[in-house]
Amino acid sequence: MISTNKYQLDRPIKFVSVFAVTCFLLFSSCSGPDTNSRSLALGVDPASGFYTDTIQLHGIDFVMMNIRGSFAGLLKMNGDTVIPFRENYVDYTQRDIDGDSLQDLIISIMGSWKNAVNMYLYRPGDSSFRLIRNYDIEMFPVAGVGLSCSYQAAGCADMNWVSQLLRITGDSVVVLGEIINNECGNPPNSLSLYRGADGASTLLWSSSDIIPKETSFDSIPRFWKRHYKECL
Repeated sequence: MISTNKYQLDRPIKFVSVFAVTCFLLFSSCSGPDTNSRSLALGVDPASGFYTDTIQLHGIDFVMMNIRGSFAGLLKMNGDTVIPFRENYVDYTQRDIDGDSLQDLIISIMGSWKNAVNMYLYRPGDSSFRLIRNYDIEMFPVAGVGLSCSYQAAGCADMNWVSQLLRITGDSVVVLGEIINNECGNPPNSLSLYRGADGASTLLWSSSDIIPKETSFDSIPRFWKRHYKECL
């Protein structure tokens, strides 16, 4: 797993309310009092806070699993798993990750660091979502160049941060380059560009022209669009 954070923590996954999930898939096989069996058939287990809902993605209906009000997994209407059930998921958003103008899924994970996510790319050929398996930091497209970039806070109230230039290949990511922005600490007011990452990087240049925290989300993709060729 590629990550710029050395202290990431993913607490053990607890699979809760297996009975409720099974009953949802089997529908009529649930037994018991009328009110209880009807709730379970609809995918509801009040004791654990488990319930299901129907959502539409790319014009297709899916079953969204929830636990205590948080997104917990996704199924096809026939019961096939799209995103496996996990209790430590928090929420999901729909946004283009790889610049193909299609809405992908970003699933937030409960943990000890910011921007911890699972990302699923939408594949229109078979209407499926494919998990990016080796990267857990939220990505954004770099417009017009077929690449993506990430953002991760790195201290001093998010004034320090790291961004990586990424190429998505199949269901994995290759890190092409990295910028490290230091607005506080030592050395202060430095912006450094590296080719490569994770112990195999080469410093290309360093500048005192930092990208301020307040403008980072807009400025980082624009920076990479200007400088991506230096990392190829």
